[in-house]
Amino acid sequence: EPDLFGYNIYYGSFNNYCFTDSVFVGSDTSYFISVGISISDTIAVTSVDSAASSGSVPQLMGNESPYAFAVIYPYAGYDTIICKQQKNIQLNGNIPYAYDSFFWRTTGDGFFINASSLNPIYYPGSQDISSGSAKITLSVISQNKLLADNFIITIIDDPVAYAGADTVVIAGDDINLADAVALNYSAIIWFTYGDGWFDFDTILNPVYHPSYSDIQNGFVKLEMIAFSNCGYATDTVMVKIEPYFSIEGAVWNDEKLVTNTTVIAFRLDNKEVAATQIQDVESDGTFKFTKLMRGNYYIYAIPDTISLIAVPGYYANKLRWQSAYLLPLVANVYDVDITLPSVDVVLPQGDGLISGHLNIPTTKNLSLDIYCRPWFQNIPNNTCNGGLSNNTVFLFNKDKSRLLDYTLTNAVGDFYFNNLPYGTYIVEAEKAGYKSVSSNLISLNVEHCSETNIILKIINQNIKAFNTLIGDTYKNVSVFPNPASTEIVIPINTEITYPIAVKIYDSFGRCVVDTQYPDENTMSYISIDVKDLSVGYYYGNVLIPSKMYRFRFVKND
Repeated sequence: EPDLFGYNIYYGSFNNYCFTDSVFVGSDTSYFISVGISISDTIAVTSVDSAASSGSVPQLMGNESPYAFAVIYPYAGYDTIICKQQKNIQLNGNIPYAYDSFFWRTTGDGFFINASSLNPIYYPGSQDISSGSAKITLSVISQNKLLADNFIITIIDDPVAYAGADTVVIAGDDINLADAVALNYSAIIWFTYGDGWFDFDTILNPVYHPSYSDIQNGFVKLEMIAFSNCGYATDTVMVKIEPYFSIEGAVWNDEKLVTNTTVIAFRLDNKEVAATQIQDVESDGTFKFTKLMRGNYYIYAIPDTISLIAVPGYYANKLRWQSAYLLPLVANVYDVDITLPSVDVVLPQGDGLISGHLNIPTTKNLSLDIYCRPWFQNIPNNTCNGGLSNNTVFLFNKDKSRLLDYTLTNAVGDFYFNNLPYGTYIVEAEKAGYKSVSSNLISLNVEHCSETNIILKIINQNIKAFNTLIGDTYKNVSVFPNPASTEIVIPINTEITYPIAVKIYDSFGRCVVDTQYPDENTMSYISIDVKDLSVGYYYGNVLIPSKMYRFRFVKND
């Protein structure tokens, strides 16, 4: 009805298609009649439109619908939650009218005891328990009509509580219980065996504030209890509260205090070295770690790559962490002077380029919160965007007798040594706690002025440098025409198998063409459109499964 006005409920005596009592309920679809009616009475509902009038017979005038008579249904029961350890459930069916027969059924694999009764016992089966529910239906046959009603049995697990792993915090710090987990619970409460306090003791992940007594004791035990209709579960976490100390010092190079430098404290714990804290050097060349827990530390200073001719160094004046002084911290330490090493040779400008990439490994003591943050003003905020940022990379001569340069991996994990003279080099990464494994020799010359596929990998306790994405297997190929104006053709002696990746770099090491061929028919050459490239020198590589092809060409008008 486009002009539906409301609904009438009719009840009481019903004769000659007329009721003795009625009530208009408007647009409500639920209404409770408190007196003057029983389950055996005839009940009906009609809808009326806006033209219906109490002074007329709206059903005869077409303004009220015929009666929709209520049908009495059986009642199987209300939705019920039971626990897994509950073996069975008593059903309470009801059939409030005369019937011929009835039967119970389940969507699961449980079974009924005394199924001929309206109050049988149901035993959930393994399928019921694994799926977490079963639908129970009561079907009734009366006067050749089948009416049915059902309800859901939800089977829930016992509550589970995990307060988190035992941990260590520094005295004065709050305890953030962010690792706590609970399942199948309706309520949670936390308790302390000390005398500190929680910010909210009825949430899953509160913050605990240790008291002075907790700090003096050096530990506190916290307990979480998870409640449900199936009982409760409890778990505790032991938090060790360590005193803290400070380390103060300064950073030097060539007998002068330096700034624009970052200092990291690496803590040795159970034979593992992890970056713990990071501090910027102040404008007067000094630094201070104010809250370090006791232990043994390597102190590492890293200068900005564009600020001075110096390289990162450990306390005191060491290039490698293995030979650095392991500082025992059991009290406040002052006057830690870190002297940054200098490069052995200042290289002349050249046309060579060495570059590569460091992926983000899945290493638990990597301290991404320290490495994946801006260290200097010239580094953008979106660090570790596809690769590990801020890792030290060294450049040596061919026998590693001279340190020639250093850089840091950038925001996306790439590193570059630009404007190198032709010669032979070795690349090596440095990371406290990891053994450095050098790249193979890298020779730059007129025919091969760049090495752009060095991959740094953190594997177990090693940080290795690989000369290409696939190791050191590559082949130089000539492209034609060369010089080229619109396209180049790269001949491959063997048939190409896919996928293929082709990258072309300009003389500044910037990738200007990055083409992917995921799935094509095999062929013996590759054609690349270069008409949009600027005039200049270019180099590139073709990476196919198990092989690397390198090429160079000149782009002209």
